[in-house]
Amino acid sequence: MVKTPVTSLDDSAWLLRYGDYTARVYAVAVDGGILFANAEGDQVLFDGLLISDVRGLGVSRNHWQVADAGGSRNLSRRGRVAAVHACEPWNKEFDSSIMRSANKVVFGQACTGRVAYKNEIHINEVGEVELIVQSIDDSSLPLSLAKSF
Repeated sequence: MVKTPVTSLDDSAWLLRYGDYTARVYAVAVDGGILFANAEGDQVLFDGLLISDVRGLGVSRNHWQVADAGGSRNLSRRGRVAAVHACEPWNKEFDSSIMRSANKVVFGQACTGRVAYKNEIHINEVGEVELIVQSIDDSSLPLSLAKSF
């Protein structure tokens, strides 16, 4: 009998938040990006800039898709386009209230739907993503993924 070592998932743990819903998810590299998932059925696909596919969030049949086409962002729910938002290109942020350290980088993207909002990706001192905040639907609730330390 061969025993394989047990690998801790703590290094890949992230905190998922959407409105009042909070869950622990784990990051796994897949074709097309990073999949954040858990045993409860939550799944978030991140391609390096965009959260493009979301399932679960406490309800097994929930499914959101996000796709960019030029300066427009199509926000779909269960296969139907629910909203189209206008989004500017991603830019490096220089706001000192966001930047906690000179070695950290924040990328921001201004978008407008029913309300104006900003998507953000925070990069830590060693070049790893540590926080993702993006809108996945036409509500004012952003989805966030924060690296657990």
